[in-house]
Amino acid sequence: MNALLPIVYYLYKTDKVKNFCTKISYKKDRAIIKQWLHVVLLHRIFGGQAEGVLKAIRDTIRKEIANGIVMFPASQIAKRLSKTNKSITVDDEFIEELLYTSKDSRYAFPILALLFPHLDYKNRDFHLDHCHPISQFKKKNLKAKGIILNDDNKEYFEDPDYYNSIINLQMLDRNDNMSKSAKDLDLWVSKNSTSLKKHFLPKELELKDFPVFVEKREKLLKKALIDVLTL
Repeated sequence: MNALLPIVYYLYKTDKVKNFCTKISYKKDRAIIKQWLHVVLLHRIFGGQAEGVLKAIRDTIRKEIANGIVMFPASQIAKRLSKTNKSITVDDEFIEELLYTSKDSRYAFPILALLFPHLDYKNRDFHLDHCHPISQFKKKNLKAKGIILNDDNKEYFEDPDYYNSIINLQMLDRNDNMSKSAKDLDLWVSKNSTSLKKHFLPKELELKDFPVFVEKREKLLKKALIDVLTL
């Protein structure tokens, strides 16, 4: 609720309440607000005592309106909060925290929604999917695939921070999810001519190459998140 208060304040003070969600001239403004909302929610800046951060945001909005802004002042708010302990700066540390968010976290969905914005979220036609099926990381299944654990790869195959986090997750619609099911990632991609770029997938798709997959996909996802979250 606290995250919505600055938006309501901005819309009221700029007299944009009527038809803001549908008017074409407000399209860019809506996109800025949506981006800003994602950033502040993922940064969790409204936890604890929120009065101080709300005042700082409200004062910034008031000042920028007086200066004649025509769009929501997201970058100005980010600059103001950078001087507090409620910074919403998008840096490497913040992005890494997002990438290693567990599938079971309530933040997994909004992160993946940012990366896969083309799905029909309004009608709930989406599924959080493990790129490499999680069942494959059981020791008996790794052994069946001829994967021998050693000091170099053991951490990747045994630590859920790798195989059960955003690093190994994607968002699929109902049809794609049904077609993939628990198939090997490389087989699913080749059979369905799946776009590597669209799904932020490297070329190394066989399970035996999972350590390389993690390293390369982290870079792909990091770039994508920086692009969509930088105010």
